[in-house]
Amino acid sequence: AIQRSGVQPHETVAIEDAYHGVKAASTAGAHTVGFSRSKSFERLLEAGATKVISSLDELPVFIDELNNG
Repeated sequence: AIQRSGVQPHETVAIEDAYHGVKAASTAGAHTVGFSRSKSFERLLEAGATKVISSLDELPVFIDELNNG
């Protein structure tokens, strides 16, 4: 999907709630946010998530960190 979009992977943010989704997105080079409301935070980090959030309200803070950092 990233290749078809015409942007570079490092310019994208993927939000995934599954281990394999996080793994695929991070392998592709996207900034990857794991989304979990359970105890799978560590598993999503192990898969390559840059950050794991439990509420979409946290997403703007992550985007701001990417833009300013």
